[in-house]
Amino acid sequence: ARVGRGSGDVRAVAQLGNSVIKGVAPAVSMPGIVAVASVGGAWWLSPDLSERRALVAAGGRRIGPLGDHLLVLHYGALTSRLVDDARRVPASIQTGDGDVFDLGTAADGERALILDDDGVIWRVDADWQTRPEAIAAAPDATCIDAGRAGSMVWAERAELVFRAADGTQRRTPLGDVQTMDCAISLDDR
Repeated sequence: ARVGRGSGDVRAVAQLGNSVIKGVAPAVSMPGIVAVASVGGAWWLSPDLSERRALVAAGGRRIGPLGDHLLVLHYGALTSRLVDDARRVPASIQTGDGDVFDLGTAADGERALILDDDGVIWRVDADWQTRPEAIAAAPDATCIDAGRAGSMVWAERAELVFRAADGTQRRTPLGDVQTMDCAISLDDR
């Protein structure tokens, strides 16, 4: 993991073992960042990377802020609400019967979308009062991201699909490539 101020200005480097870092997110309950590795778990790192603490042993693929937690997509059937404060306990989230495949969190931290390997899109709200809700189906989707106020984007086959908060959809061709990640800009444009 590296932290810097701009193009090429590396201010600090932290080694997190012999694993690939798959994602980073801002810590939600204290200054710093949280990194999730393919194996070796998730780690909290201080803003200057001089301190680090293991948070959970299970590795993961995606991470994003959701309310006062971080949501981690592990490999297989498990998604966790992860906390970056050692005094609080992580919890698991069950969506459906399918394995989790991708995770996208809204920039405002109010909602997350989980795509399972059956193509079901599940919404999880930051208040944690309701169970994950199946809100759409995209059987050929390869990735997903959550936008503001309920918008979302996903890639399927050779198209990118944007669904606005009002339910209208737009599609654009991507060519003959398999897309493994997508994102919505902060202003949904």
